[in-house]
Amino acid sequence: MKVDRPWGRRYSRLVIIELKPEDEKLVQEKLRSGAFRSVEEVIHRALVALPTPEPVTLQSGSRGKRQPGKKSLVEVFAPLREMLQEGELHFGRNSSHGRSVDL
Repeated sequence: MKVDRPWGRRYSRLVIIELKPEDEKLVQEKLRSGAFRSVEEVIHRALVALPTPEPVTLQSGSRGKRQPGKKSLVEVFAPLREMLQEGELHFGRNSSHGRSVDL
């Protein structure tokens, strides 16, 4: 299904939307009903009818609401961060545990 001209206006680019056969059938039924003038209008009206999701706000270092008893990533990695800051955690390679590579 090609969507390139909503209500006679032209866009600078063509948008191709792939629909499942059952969804394309719904669009065709809406067009046959006479309530819509084009595929573009059916899709536009469907998008406008969707509810607007609640915006996610940052609250004290976390996104949204966390389930009780669950930790944020900041909390999970806090011990590692402390070890890194205190010099107890090293990410260098241990050369004594190398493996041979045959080329």
